[in-house]
Amino acid sequence: MAQSPIQEAIAYVKRHAPDFKAQIGVITGSGLSAFADKLDHRIAIEYSEIPGVVAGEVVGHSSRLILGEYAGVSVACLQGRLHRYEGIPYQSMQILVNLLKGVGCESVIITNASGSLREDVGPGELVAINDHINFSFDSPLQGPNDDAVGPRFVSLTNTYDQEMRDSFQALAKNMNVTLHEGVYLGVSGPCFETPAEIRMFRQLGGDVIGMSTIPDVMFAKHCGLKVAVLAAIVNLGAGMTGAELSHEHTISEGKKCEDRMTKLILEYIEQLSPLASQKEREINV
Repeated sequence: MAQSPIQEAIAYVKRHAPDFKAQIGVITGSGLSAFADKLDHRIAIEYSEIPGVVAGEVVGHSSRLILGEYAGVSVACLQGRLHRYEGIPYQSMQILVNLLKGVGCESVIITNASGSLREDVGPGELVAINDHINFSFDSPLQGPNDDAVGPRFVSLTNTYDQEMRDSFQALAKNMNVTLHEGVYLGVSGPCFETPAEIRMFRQLGGDVIGMSTIPDVMFAKHCGLKVAVLAAIVNLGAGMTGAELSHEHTISEGKKCEDRMTKLILEYIEQLSPLASQKEREINV
């Protein structure tokens, strides 16, 4: 019996790292890919080498799968994401997200660079996403369903895991970092929105806006991964200031958030470490 594209990709990665079993996955967005450099014992696989995956070319996205370790925790990192506006098929995105599940992940932390629809949450701020509005008018789960991966009809009621968000909020408080919460409004891109659209999106209940993330989230939910999404705010929406928006601005502002975002994720991962569990047991004895 022939393997599915997802099975082929998982088998390819396991041939390159036969003993690797991840505890958690991370997907990095624009200007936020340095997280993978913090991992030890790294194994890097280019997206273009993975069967069934069409690699992206957007600046700020490295397009590599990094398998590594931090504080004794095995991590699988998709260093750079794929975007539908590049003409890349959803199947490539699904394969990459399902690879995380295939190498052992039970949960995934997804990061992105977003625009803010709230005047009180400006560039440089971090936002934990608690829900989304899919304004791309498209579902990445359309078409034939692989029941071995996930169900035909997927509930999105509790997509953004409350327990993971609570952990991030507690860590942010300990680090003296403000972590807002809000609704992510996803658009298809690649054009930035018009001022009129931004006014409408604010009325619809969006807090941040971007051109990615929702497909990754839906594929993760479909295959049974717990999901947390952290957004780095890089600008206010079109018309909220007099500034012209650009991808170069997105990259540069994302870099300004990168250090705090990376530290927050590393602190979260460190909580999963067997060393952290041992330390907690010693304190409680």
